Amino acid sequence: MRGRYPFLKTVDAMQLAAAVNLGAQAFITNDVKLKEFKELKVLVLKDYS
Repeated sequence: MRGRYPFLKTVDAMQLAAAVNLGAQAFITNDVKLKEFKELKVLVLKDYS
């Protein structure tokens, strides 16, 4: 993941890789820059408040 998305921190890369591998439909976060990740729908909590 970090090879394709160098902005990812190691922990974020591991969590996103696990979500993709398990077939998750979305990833919920407070980190706006994770919206750049295109392999999974990323939902930012502040967008829904």
